[in-house]
Amino acid sequence: MTICAITKDNNNGFRLWWDWFTSTMRKPLKCLNFWAYFVVGVIMCGGAGVWSLLFTENKPSYLMALCSFYRVIAGASCMDFVFRDDEKKFLKGFSFLCSAILAIFTLIAVLKEYIWIAIIATVISLILWWLANAENPTLADIAKPSAPIGGDIDNEIQGSTGGMLV
Repeated sequence: MTICAITKDNNNGFRLWWDWFTSTMRKPLKCLNFWAYFVVGVIMCGGAGVWSLLFTENKPSYLMALCSFYRVIAGASCMDFVFRDDEKKFLKGFSFLCSAILAIFTLIAVLKEYIWIAIIATVISLILWWLANAENPTLADIAKPSAPIGGDIDNEIQGSTGGMLV
């Protein structure tokens, strides 16, 4: 008896992951707020250490800055997958697998001084960030109509109604 066989059924984790991956990659493509946060917040501000060393001649410093950048981005994205409270349990396995792959990439990049490995790992970490934040309501261009506006909806309204029934 197999626990998880690669078939076309709905319980196949690989198929569930692929369907989620392809749909999630397309979700924020037309979202201005998402793109602004991605470009300005993640790439420009988050990568400031990398950008400041871009034109220097010191390759090991640039390599270490790049390795530090992608590990932070990937780590935050993977933790988002682990702590996410939804029915997509395959995301936890996906995050652990990506963490292991990026740890191996880091070892190879640092020990062998392969900058191209660090660049590949950076692209992977930016894809992880994209996937982790594609459904983030804060980065959406429009507000959800069902979202409460201010305050806690469970608390009773304070103040006097002046005798009117509420």
